[in-house]
Amino acid sequence: MPVHCSTIISRSSSQVLAYLSRLHTRYPRHTLLFALSPNFPAPELSQLVTQLTTLCPTSIGCLSAPTHSADLISCSLAILESETCIPFRSSIAGIPQPQVGRWHSYRKKDEKPERPDWPNVWGRKEIVSTPLPLELQHLSPKDVSALLYFTDASPQGLTASFEAFPHATQLGLVATSTPFITGRPFTLFHGKDVHSSGAVGLALTDRPKATSTIEFTGLESLSEPMTVTQSEGNLVNLLDGRNPTQLLLTALQKSGIDMSLNQAFKDDVQFYLMRDGGNHVYAITAGDPSRGTIALHGEEGPRVGERVQFYRRPMSMSSRIAHRTSTPSANITFLVSDDAGQVFYGTEQEGITENSFLAASENGLVFEQGSVFKIPGGIATLSLPPL
Repeated sequence: MPVHCSTIISRSSSQVLAYLSRLHTRYPRHTLLFALSPNFPAPELSQLVTQLTTLCPTSIGCLSAPTHSADLISCSLAILESETCIPFRSSIAGIPQPQVGRWHSYRKKDEKPERPDWPNVWGRKEIVSTPLPLELQHLSPKDVSALLYFTDASPQGLTASFEAFPHATQLGLVATSTPFITGRPFTLFHGKDVHSSGAVGLALTDRPKATSTIEFTGLESLSEPMTVTQSEGNLVNLLDGRNPTQLLLTALQKSGIDMSLNQAFKDDVQFYLMRDGGNHVYAITAGDPSRGTIALHGEEGPRVGERVQFYRRPMSMSSRIAHRTSTPSANITFLVSDDAGQVFYGTEQEGITENSFLAASENGLVFEQGSVFKIPGGIATLSLPPL
């Protein structure tokens, strides 16, 4: 468990600086994990980043989205004993994202990707074994209880390498987009080094096993559970032996939603397929009423035999996630916000929440075995029990 864990919510960067100053001399041999929202003037941002990266001898962090309001700064801290965690930096390549404008130029010359041999990566259902980041290669699988990290939008290579730690609980946050703030697509911190791509994180050792949960707030059920009877990759061809697209349209009609197929996939509404148990949700990107197939976001969809349900979330619907009560465990919580600034956590109040590390991003979170979730209102928590 961290020796200190807190989230500071404030309208003033000077108040955050004052709080950090009080901690500055208390942890001379520790490691800091931090996330900071950059929604305040650049000179103040630089000052806060300097304070954070010098608070402890070792630090891992990222710039993240606001958690409580677009007008409130959020700064989260978790300070751990250095003997119980291993910081790491990864430049293992993942699946490339579509490049827009000048984004292709942001990879720095010193950030040569460690390209694994992934033949036909777009068509494969499994990623071949990938070497771990250098700092983790000496660790025994039984010694790693949790992996916490901040990443760019292509974490697939890193998460594939984590298969070396089958018993470790994993949680990652795709950092917020910062091209107009720092000139980098993402801003990741490894000590005093700043990176535009790859990932930074901590492997936690010598502690009781962490537990993790995920939930998706603001989603409305549209159907009863159905069984996947035919699928291929990210395409679902049959549900209960029937046309999935027609089933979705029928579910909309039964719910009192008058919508054509063309309207169903407009930007102001989102539809999902949720796997039984609620721990995996797939965004539906297209449907073909004649063939019946529905296409899902990502490389993989649910497998034949799995139970699923249709859900919807109107993009115009704001969501404010209820604040959770404190627990004996330290909670590391990642939230998926949205570009419109309509998904926030708790109330619009300034203050400090102890025993809680809360960070958000519109780019999604990575839960357990490499599944990236970008559904606004998605919230995942990793609980670290006391030692």
